[in-house]
Amino acid sequence: MQILRFAAALFLLPLITATAQPLVTNTFFGILTHYSYNMHSADFHKLPGYDEPDKIKYEKGTGDGFAFGALVDFPLSSSFRLGIRGAYHNYSGILSTDEAKVFINGTTPTNGVFTHRIDASFSSIGIEPLLSYNITSRWRVHGGFRVASVISDAFVVETEITQPGPDVFLSGQRKFGRGIGSIPGASSMQLTSLLGVSYTMQITKELYFQPEVFYSIPLAPVTNAVEWSVSSLRAGVALMLSPPVSAARTLIYDTITVRDTIERQIASNLPPSVTLADKQYKNESVGDFRVLHVAEHYVREVPRPSAKLTFEPFGVLPNRDEVRLDSVILEEIINNRLTPLLNYVFFDQNSSVLPTRYNRLSDSQREAFSVDKLHASGTLDRYYHLLNIVGRRMTSKPEAKLTITGCISGEPAEKENPSLSKSRADVVYEYLLNTWKISSDRMKVTSRKLPSHPSNEQFPDGSEENRRVEITSNDLDILAPVFTSDTSLQSLYQSILLRPAIENRTNIKEYSTQLAQNGTVISEESGKSKLPKTIEVKIEENKINRKDAQPLDISLHIENNNGETADAEQTVPIKVISIAKSNSERRGTKIIDQYSLILFEFDNADILQENQRIINFIKERLKGVAKVTVTGTTDRMGDETHNKLLSERRATAAAKALSVKNSSAQIQGAGEDTRTYTNDLPEGRFYSRTVNIIVERNE
Repeated sequence: MQILRFAAALFLLPLITATAQPLVTNTFFGILTHYSYNMHSADFHKLPGYDEPDKIKYEKGTGDGFAFGALVDFPLSSSFRLGIRGAYHNYSGILSTDEAKVFINGTTPTNGVFTHRIDASFSSIGIEPLLSYNITSRWRVHGGFRVASVISDAFVVETEITQPGPDVFLSGQRKFGRGIGSIPGASSMQLTSLLGVSYTMQITKELYFQPEVFYSIPLAPVTNAVEWSVSSLRAGVALMLSPPVSAARTLIYDTITVRDTIERQIASNLPPSVTLADKQYKNESVGDFRVLHVAEHYVREVPRPSAKLTFEPFGVLPNRDEVRLDSVILEEIINNRLTPLLNYVFFDQNSSVLPTRYNRLSDSQREAFSVDKLHASGTLDRYYHLLNIVGRRMTSKPEAKLTITGCISGEPAEKENPSLSKSRADVVYEYLLNTWKISSDRMKVTSRKLPSHPSNEQFPDGSEENRRVEITSNDLDILAPVFTSDTSLQSLYQSILLRPAIENRTNIKEYSTQLAQNGTVISEESGKSKLPKTIEVKIEENKINRKDAQPLDISLHIENNNGETADAEQTVPIKVISIAKSNSERRGTKIIDQYSLILFEFDNADILQENQRIINFIKERLKGVAKVTVTGTTDRMGDETHNKLLSERRATAAAKALSVKNSSAQIQGAGEDTRTYTNDLPEGRFYSRTVNIIVERNE
């Protein structure tokens, strides 16, 4: 492009010839002249009042122009200058577009190309405020805007047949003028933004020569009638004069340096270090004095003091009183457990396959199986050994006999398969026959549809409960509740409460604490928050190894947002009070009896006659008791409020049957809120229809 070659020549010339440095403090007055390359951008079919074909569209055009004017330029600081320019600028250009058209050449239709042109010329006089930045002592960049008044505008509209060439025509003219005049709706004002770069060269002591290039971006259109704007690339020179200084002065230079240091703590074991963080300069002129102020800011990094984390442990008694923890006291107690044996085996819908949750034994496992070994097992874990418990008891009671009754639900899928109930009974029969070697003449297999006491099939859970095999016996001992006895440890404290204290650490983001014995974690607590005032950790007696009575290690760990950590530890001894020691000190043996006694029918609080044997057994063990708790529970079926009342009725009925008075016992109904057993399985719901009794006594 011609203007780019022109601009390059303008800037290369001073780079080759200039030697002197311009003064950033000078004020300049001067004149300027520019050549401009104008770029027209449009989006219209025709100007108002001038007929144009509808198929054509004017989009762009170019043209040459020029500018000249005057300027004043003065410093604002060592880096910035402000300039004011007044200039004349011409924005001429030609917009053109081609139209393919068939015309009559003589008498012959001919395909041709008609080129439509708008030759526009307009000029303006305006003011250009510019803010300049000194990249170096010579190079500057400029930014500003131009506000100008349009002083003239004109255009010519013409059409020319550009194809085919002149040799094709037999007669007639190729160019047609269609209009001339002022631009319709032309704007009276122009507003453009300016961006530029310049290079300043000193020619003489007072005269300066400055090549420069500017690009203007339109902020307003040429006319309000159509979409039409003009941008331009200007390249030219400014000739500037800097007035001489009236009287030379002898400047006296001085430098004042001020230093300060801040101290910052860091998480490091490195020795302290000092580094320059920031350095600032400021020039000041006072008369003949030129002072340079230097401000130096240093940072001294020193290791942060180690965190001091401590805590005080307290034991929490059952009544929530707190005692300074010197040792964890564990008392050996006798724990008796009696749970009813649910005599039902449940099956999946339309299936006679024994579910995998029921425990089946090999021959070697059968020989080693003992009911007494089930003490540590949960109620449902014991129940899943139902067939093995029955099998073991049948081998020890050769006169006892079983009745195995298969049942189906009222669901359509099962009602259409009545033989399913017999198939289910056969599965139970075959396991007892083949695994436990119970003679076939001691087992009777029967079948029916619904059980004799079916669950309510208005609920899906009820249908699931009716898909079962019922086991009954002529000997009450075969299906008697499972009674086991064992010794366990009971802590004097329910939990351990820690009261932490910390120095030299802030912004704690997380903490954790552990109780451990000989490296084995017993319990732990953690949190993603600030360090609380107290942290409570539960004591889980069943996880404590009482054989060697190793002490408990209590540890507390914290971490802040910077990744820094701190730890504190304490060791607390364990004191075990054995049964023998309790007896020798005449404190008596502490015994805790846990009874899950009666499996109630669905939505029923009546104690059936077959449970009287259990009632009598418990009554014998209630003599001289210190504390009794009776809690009734229900399954999830039915209304929550109704279930709450039902559980209370069951607890009251059990307490009455046991001759337990309200004044000497805690009798309560938990409803369905406290689900000891999963209610997603039928056996879990049956075991939820019960009354739990806890008896604490000393002998």
